[in-house]
Amino acid sequence: QVGDRTKRTSKEAVAAEVDQVLEHDKASMNLEEFRRLLVCIDKNLQAFPPTAQIAAQQGKYLAGLLSGGVVDGTQESYAKTMGSKPGFSYFHKGSLAYLGG
Repeated sequence: QVGDRTKRTSKEAVAAEVDQVLEHDKASMNLEEFRRLLVCIDKNLQAFPPTAQIAAQQGKYLAGLLSGGVVDGTQESYAKTMGSKPGFSYFHKGSLAYLGG
């Protein structure tokens, strides 16, 4: 799950990052401020290792989402889909190394 792949950050630290990004009132943000906030968020994400095991699990998860016929690119379809299905969760099945010839 995404929560498992992020660094733990206090509420105060998150508020400080948002304050750094926003140039004007705190009730809204423009596109450039949003982009800067995404950069801050991205720094805290830890990607999954690039292995076939993870790609296969992600592909199966995505196929399940798309085969439901609900996702059409709107916020409403996204909310409906995510409300009916849990988020992606990687299950490590172990490692294998080929030895020999």
